[in-house]
Amino acid sequence: MREEKIMKGFNKIQMAFPDAWISRTKDLILIPEIRLPSKFNLPSIPLLMKIDNYSDYKAPDAYVDRRLRVHGRRSTHLDEALTEPEMLYKNWVKLCVQVNWSPKNTLEEFVILALKFLKDLEPEYY
Repeated sequence: MREEKIMKGFNKIQMAFPDAWISRTKDLILIPEIRLPSKFNLPSIPLLMKIDNYSDYKAPDAYVDRRLRVHGRRSTHLDEALTEPEMLYKNWVKLCVQVNWSPKNTLEEFVILALKFLKDLEPEYY
């Protein structure tokens, strides 16, 4: 993803989340506080996005607090097995959301999709 496109998307994200920040290398965006519905064990969480600066065809990866549970249970959409070890070590877990991504998509669209996906998340019942 080109730096200009990343910065344009970040500026729009920051309009909705003024405390959001972007890394100097433009490959990480953090929204420090996302308020959550009462079905979650945490009242709010940070949302971290890892961006592939070199590809307009790859959706960002989204990560949330590793401790997050829905109705007291884990969700397969917060899969530690699919999360990189260095991210788990930092207490992040990948939000396993499928996105039909194209170069036309924007970072703000990704945030909206990730937040909707998170809101609709349900636990696994075995």
